[in-house]
Amino acid sequence: MDKNKVLECFIALEKEKIDEIKKSIYDKRNDLISFQNKDSLDNAKKIEYSIFLDNLKKSLNNHEEILFRMKTMELSSKENVNFGSLINIENIGTGDLATYFVMVVGGDSVETEGKTIHGMSLGAPFAQCLVDKKENDEVCFREMTFKVLSVY
Repeated sequence: MDKNKVLECFIALEKEKIDEIKKSIYDKRNDLISFQNKDSLDNAKKIEYSIFLDNLKKSLNNHEEILFRMKTMELSSKENVNFGSLINIENIGTGDLATYFVMVVGGDSVETEGKTIHGMSLGAPFAQCLVDKKENDEVCFREMTFKVLSVY
């Protein structure tokens, strides 16, 4: 599986999030201007809108930082799990298979080449268990055993 293609999918997803936040900021700003022109908002509501807009701007800054870090991250070429690794894992107890991409943030998933790839932050507890593991190594996490099937 091509790690560059996987990273491009996660970058595209992050760009979509940024576009959605920008649209929300634009819409809320227009709502606030419209309400102010009609003088139909009391001060408490104006403050509430302003706080909401500030939080959206903070979220936008956070996602733009994540996007920058994704665009500048180096993909690992090591045989052991590290930042930038793409790994296939099996839950030994259930036989479930999963593919993870160790990167800037976790929580999102993308579809590429007919597979679901889960983003996993290097700081996540599960990722910490996997760091420096190689193909066929096993790790225990939350009373479950996982086998590293492959590392790209």
